[in-house]
Amino acid sequence: MTLVAKIVRAANPNKLALVDSQAAVTYGALAVKVEARAARLRGIAAAALALDNGIDWVIYDLAAFSIGIRSVPLPLFFSDSQIAHALADADLDAILFDQVLPKGVSGSGVALPGISDSRLQRIRAARARQLAGKQANPSSVAKISYTSGTTGAPQGIELSSALIEQTSASLCAAIGDLEIQSHLSVLPYATLLENIAGIYVPLSLGRCVYAESAAAVGLTSALGLDPSKLRVSFERIQPNSLILTPQLLEVLCQLAETAAIKTDCLVFVAVGGARVAPALMRRARAAGIPAYEGYGLTEFASVATLNTPANDRIGSVGKPLPGVRVVIADDGEICLARDTEVAGAQDGPKLIRSGDLGRIDAAGFVYVDGRRSNLIVLSNGRNVAPEWIEAELSASPLIEQSFVFSEGQQRLAALLLTSATPAQVDAEIDRINAELPAYARLQHWYRLSTPFARELETLTANGRLRRDQIAQQLAGILERAVSTVAATNMHPAHPYTESSPC
Repeated sequence: MTLVAKIVRAANPNKLALVDSQAAVTYGALAVKVEARAARLRGIAAAALALDNGIDWVIYDLAAFSIGIRSVPLPLFFSDSQIAHALADADLDAILFDQVLPKGVSGSGVALPGISDSRLQRIRAARARQLAGKQANPSSVAKISYTSGTTGAPQGIELSSALIEQTSASLCAAIGDLEIQSHLSVLPYATLLENIAGIYVPLSLGRCVYAESAAAVGLTSALGLDPSKLRVSFERIQPNSLILTPQLLEVLCQLAETAAIKTDCLVFVAVGGARVAPALMRRARAAGIPAYEGYGLTEFASVATLNTPANDRIGSVGKPLPGVRVVIADDGEICLARDTEVAGAQDGPKLIRSGDLGRIDAAGFVYVDGRRSNLIVLSNGRNVAPEWIEAELSASPLIEQSFVFSEGQQRLAALLLTSATPAQVDAEIDRINAELPAYARLQHWYRLSTPFARELETLTANGRLRRDQIAQQLAGILERAVSTVAATNMHPAHPYTESSPC
């Protein structure tokens, strides 16, 4: 049975499947609506989804999946140029939208049946993919997921229906026995992690998905959270599960620690998308948030490993999901494969290289050390993954942003966005250093007066550091910082130096 068939053939057709601020849909109604939407989309080969989170997004996505339309979710947090690139690169002939058409697309659209004001606009298929010899095969590609990456042009990852269904089934097997009856979607559905783990998985298990709009949950265009709006939605819905990035988990921790929300409704909070500091996980657990870290790749349909209540080790990204094989290459790189592919391989298993360095302990838990391309090589021969230290820094309530680098390959330093005093930051770094081996300890820090931002090209569209751009600007930042230090002679005997402005 296919993924969509399994979802719409629910055992209890009267049970709620989808709820948003405007309507609610039972599983029985969902089956009818998916079939009706599929009929409206027939004849389309590839369609972009430029919709806000909501019931319409889910139904049209399922409809496209059910009849083999190649869907291209467009993150609304992408810049105009990134969306334009995705539209041209994906060879689309239609776009579903509920607000305004992206720049460069003409027409007003044909109104479609739905909960919100969804419209379908036929567009002339862009032939950039064909000309480049990259035309997608409709029979094998079900979805193209665009990741912002570290460059301006997003990369489109083609995913087959088989891979998506395998990942969904693996997640169902891993968490299906948990007492999760309701899931609140916080991340955008255009994020593959939420698309698969926040829609396909709970619906496959017969659970209720609260498909609230971004505004309703307080999600900003920069993927931050408005705590007051999240609190209102959280208290109204009382969800059993969430999917969060480390940054969003910090917001939830603040709400729980100040008693703004009660967390006893939560059963499982998956955390991923970036490295998670063990200190943040312990903070979440102390606040009554059952947070569990996972890991995966877009190329592998998002999730590959996951901590669960039955198998949990803070600091790791969990054990491989059922049906997933994790292999550490001789050079330390994490590689992923499906058990079925390993068993049927004639010339060795087909492995997807992650670009991440890691290890597996004796109990089978996987650890991610950092990106191979970001590795800092010190003159003493030690290799340090900056993400490791940045995760610990960013877990501190005193530090908003951090970027770790080496000064002359001799010592580790950091750019920090913080409003704390130098003495407070020094004490915090002392605390963090005490948990790190000697070779990974910070010896210098500089205060940022201007946050890293997408507009400055120092953050990707989904808020990750653009290390290449920061590195290009680093010399000028440090030149200004060093001259300030010489003038003020701050902390002459201390291993860290607070320098401002940068």
